[in-house]
Amino acid sequence: MGGADLVHLGTVRAAHGIKGHVKVEAFTERPENLGAYGPLFTRAGKSLTVKRLKVTPDMVIVTFAGITDRTAAEALKGTELFVPRAALPAPKDDEIYLADLEGAKVFLDDGVLLGQVAGFHDYGAGPLVEIAVTGRTDTVLVPFARPFIAAAEAGSVTLNLPEGYLDDASPGEDR
Repeated sequence: MGGADLVHLGTVRAAHGIKGHVKVEAFTERPENLGAYGPLFTRAGKSLTVKRLKVTPDMVIVTFAGITDRTAAEALKGTELFVPRAALPAPKDDEIYLADLEGAKVFLDDGVLLGQVAGFHDYGAGPLVEIAVTGRTDTVLVPFARPFIAAAEAGSVTLNLPEGYLDDASPGEDR
C-alpha cells in the first residue's frame, strides 16, 4: 500500500489501562466511525482490527484484536492509523477529504499563488491548513473554515483572508 492510496484516520496517543486499550485521536468527522471502514493499517503495513471502541470527550478508547496487555498497547504509541482510500464513501457534492488537498496549490481570492498545502492540524479549535508560502522557508496556518476558505477542490484551495492577515507572509518574500 502506497501513501497516496491511504487516508490517515487517527493516531494512537497512549495506552489506557492494563488490558491493552489505547487512546486514539480520531480524524474522522464522527469519532465512532474510526473502525467503520474495515481494518486500519500502520505506515509499515501492519493490519489492526478494531474490536471495540468508546468515544470520550477528548479521545476514542480502542481495543484492537490481539493487543491484550499494557506493554503491547504502549508499543503502539505514536502509530498513525490509515485505511485504503477506496474503503471510504464518496464525498458529497459540497464535501472533500482533507487528504485530497495535500500538496494542493493555494491561491488568494485575487488569483495570486500563495503556495501549497503542507498539511492539516487540529489543536482542538477546528482544523487548520498549513501553507508552505512560495519563496519562504516557514509556513502559515489558516483556519480551514468559512469565511477563510473561499473554495477547495482536489488540487486547489482559494483563500478569502481578512486584510493584513498575511502581512508577515507576503508571497515571494524570503525570510
